[in-house]
Amino acid sequence: MIDKINANLTNGSQLGFKAQNLNRRGTNPNFTGVSPSEIKGQINKMQNPFMKWMNKFENNIGELQDVCINAVGTGLLAPIFIKYNPLSKTDEDTRTYSAWRQPISAVLAICTSGLVTIPFSRLVKRMSNDGTFSEPLNKSPFQDEDFLTKQAKKIHPDWTKAQIEADVKATMKNQEQALLRSIRDNDTVNYTLRNITDGKITTKSMAKDKFQDLLLKTLADLKEDEQKQLDRFNKEKIPNRIARCEYFRTHSKESEDLLNSIKTKINETDKIDDIIKFLKDKRKSVKSDKQLKQMITEMLDYAQVDKAAVSHKVDKMLGYLAESKKAGSLEEIKRIVENGTAGRKKQYEESIEFLKSIEKEINNGTKIQEIEKLFENNKAKFSESLKNKEFAYEVIKKLKDLTKSRIDGCKRIANLIVALAVLPVACSLLNWIYPRFMAAVFPNLSNKKHGNESQELVDKATKNQEVK
Repeated sequence: MIDKINANLTNGSQLGFKAQNLNRRGTNPNFTGVSPSEIKGQINKMQNPFMKWMNKFENNIGELQDVCINAVGTGLLAPIFIKYNPLSKTDEDTRTYSAWRQPISAVLAICTSGLVTIPFSRLVKRMSNDGTFSEPLNKSPFQDEDFLTKQAKKIHPDWTKAQIEADVKATMKNQEQALLRSIRDNDTVNYTLRNITDGKITTKSMAKDKFQDLLLKTLADLKEDEQKQLDRFNKEKIPNRIARCEYFRTHSKESEDLLNSIKTKINETDKIDDIIKFLKDKRKSVKSDKQLKQMITEMLDYAQVDKAAVSHKVDKMLGYLAESKKAGSLEEIKRIVENGTAGRKKQYEESIEFLKSIEKEINNGTKIQEIEKLFENNKAKFSESLKNKEFAYEVIKKLKDLTKSRIDGCKRIANLIVALAVLPVACSLLNWIYPRFMAAVFPNLSNKKHGNESQELVDKATKNQEVK
């Protein structure tokens, strides 16, 4: 939703008409659009506590949570399928006895795999931050916030929480500025390396070929993003805009009545909740008309930001409606939209061509400062997304992503090896604990289980004797 709002707000001619046409129906001349960060901040403020908790959990999930989630699945879901399996030929007591093995197995998973893999993963994380690892796994130029927090607490045990937070924030900012300087001034990344035997600290710069590879990967991401936006623009946005404008042409009265009623409601109140409720009621009343329903849904997206955003959206639609009413056919609508979107399409195409030219500059060894000058000099013809990006910051972002990906891969492999190593121990513990637990907690089930097994052995022995 945020991307959709941003894409519309950053372009004054969403459906292919010139921005000045919007003033015909009383557009708000002071509305200048909303940045993606502002939209995201507004929407996050409006989330309920559960959604905020889910976002926080997603961003901070680690090894302990991962082990616990798997254990919950094993301990709660598997027993249900075992006990109530309609295909099983065993009696209910036997199925219940078997089902209890899963929760016990889940607890042991937390106690064995969890207690072994979690400290190991934390060790990997600490070593990547303090410079013990080599460059591919080294995060010393952009250390994690929690690592810096632990360091600050260790150095300043008397500091308050606010002092520690301020110090960590300042440290992270200084690290980012130092990384920017090394990239822009020296065309490299400086790493802190810590000798694991004597703890000696040294500094090492990224090799020229590796730094060049980092730049090319950053550029590849930018090109891929622009190409995706161009493809989406051609395959989705333009056809959707033609369909919307054709609807305006053929259903001008219904569209005008709806938009004017919404505009009147917006002018009557400053309470965004009232506007949202009005839009939801309107959407229910037009549920049989897909185009009107979609229009209201888009306005509801903008209403999540503020009154000015949704008001601007309505004004734009009224402007598009006025232009569409003048068209005499679908073919004319297509020409209007295609002509109106030609400029934006050209921006994507020129952005891609520019990025291709930068690839040649990088391969020729052009300095970062010169590359950023080229970005600045050509910014006027860029797409809105590329226009807001600084190449050095994109390099930092790519470096962080690559390092994180390598560390995560290292953790997964290491955790798999550790988990396989402790598996025999976990199985042995399960086989020892399980029957004793059942005998102590569910003696009736345990006695029936052993009684059934004993009877099976007796029956088998009898059959063997009869055969002889």
